[in-house]
Amino acid sequence: NLDNLTILLQYLSKKEVKDISGQFYKQNFPNITLNSSLIDINHPEYGIDINKYRQLYYKKAGVDSNSEKQIWNYCQQYIQGLDWVHYYYHNWPLNWQWFYPFNYSPLITDLVNYLTNSSSKIPPLIHVSLNCTDPLIPFQQLLCVIPPKSKNLLPTFLWHLYSDQK
Repeated sequence: NLDNLTILLQYLSKKEVKDISGQFYKQNFPNITLNSSLIDINHPEYGIDINKYRQLYYKKAGVDSNSEKQIWNYCQQYIQGLDWVHYYYHNWPLNWQWFYPFNYSPLITDLVNYLTNSSSKIPPLIHVSLNCTDPLIPFQQLLCVIPPKSKNLLPTFLWHLYSDQK
């Protein structure tokens, strides 16, 4: 339900800048995008310059923060991922080939902008879960999600499928 998701994200977006600033000052989550160049002396209530943070964050993610089209694609892929996970846990995903192509989620404020913009600007949500592909067997699924440095979590007969990366 995208309407309910939008309401939830709108609520969370009101706290996003404060939460990101809190990460900077507490250093609870080491994050290379949070560095001293982001301190905003003109707005001490925020702590950091969110626009600079946004540029660094999306650069790290491989997305051009100045390209609305790239940001919207990023958001659309994320929403599709939520849709796929919903089908995975509540029904049965028909598309076992879909994957989220990014390492990070979009910022919440960008997700809200994506979901609340006019439908004429945003391509319709493609329910990736409805595109039928053969299901993966359990070991195949594990091979899709376990990184090479964690191959020891798999049965030893599958280790050869990974390179010698640690």
